[in-house]
Amino acid sequence: MYYNTKGGARIREFRIAKNFTQDDLAEHMNVSHGYISFIESGKRGCSVDVLIALSNLFGVSIDYIVLGTVTYTAPDSAALKADIQALIGQLEKFREQL
Repeated sequence: MYYNTKGGARIREFRIAKNFTQDDLAEHMNVSHGYISFIESGKRGCSVDVLIALSNLFGVSIDYIVLGTVTYTAPDSAALKADIQALIGQLEKFREQL
């Protein structure tokens, strides 16, 4: 379990951005309102399963929920650069066709 007031605050921000109450989120996650309250206040930690579910629900990475940053590894960066180069190539082809 991971206890973190900043992570809990981020979860609260994501919940509010989705216009969910704590009860709405608890129902969606199949947990109690009190559990969500404790997570958001940093008094209780999340299991990996709960972090994964929150990550999927809010469309953010687990490292962003927990750390507030997104970490990339070198292979991730290389793949991203390759994707960007491929997109640039496609855009140049479209521009030539205009």
